[in-house]
Amino acid sequence: MENHHRVSYRALQMVDSLCKKYDISYFLMTGTVLGAVRHKGFIPWDDDIDIGMTVNNYDKFIKHAKELNQIEHYFWSSTETNELHPRFFGQLLYKGLQCLDVISIPKTSNSRIQRKLHWIANRVLYVAYNQKIGEHIDKKIAKFIRPLSIILSRETLLKLARRILVRFENKDTNYYINLHDRYPMEKALIKGEWLEKFKVLRFEGEMYPAFEETEAYLQHLYGEYEVLPPEDERKPPHLGNVIRIKEIA
Repeated sequence: MENHHRVSYRALQMVDSLCKKYDISYFLMTGTVLGAVRHKGFIPWDDDIDIGMTVNNYDKFIKHAKELNQIEHYFWSSTETNELHPRFFGQLLYKGLQCLDVISIPKTSNSRIQRKLHWIANRVLYVAYNQKIGEHIDKKIAKFIRPLSIILSRETLLKLARRILVRFENKDTNYYINLHDRYPMEKALIKGEWLEKFKVLRFEGEMYPAFEETEAYLQHLYGEYEVLPPEDERKPPHLGNVIRIKEIA
């Protein structure tokens, strides 16, 4: 774990430098910002780093992300660079192991019904896409979605996913959402006001951007976030997961 933290932190430094070079805004998210607040660095049993970007910043980032491949053993994996990439967001890998997620955070509707449709549509396409590239998704709905993965091409599924992602980008809304979150939809919401002001937090000895209202975000996502989970839940969620790579020229 110590070695994995080392290469993951190096990944964060690389991404931070790239963002500064091209004036791209990002912020620490989920377990990473929790680690910054509670541990001043990694949660001891966490095994990757999560950062978020608004859609416009993410689109700008992926235009330059291949520069990250210049560092030995690191590879920027996304649907644009890896034919077998299993996520709708990009990941910086080290020898095939995920060490940093870069998540595109879109706007979503003020209406709970519309938000739910936004969430469901993304999940349906995510399952269909993973079936298309040969990833096995253990979900009850998978068998009902399989026809989509058979009929539609990989490119068509990705175009539809993009259309869903940006569904509310030109709308006046109060919310953003992490459509890829493992938490329930309402937990995945991010208030628009949180994206208006940022501060820096210490993470492993250096300073990185986060919401100014970090405590409100953590309370929303985790509840009593300062309380450690039971020991039997302190397990790395991704360590050992290897991302298959079929590089796109």
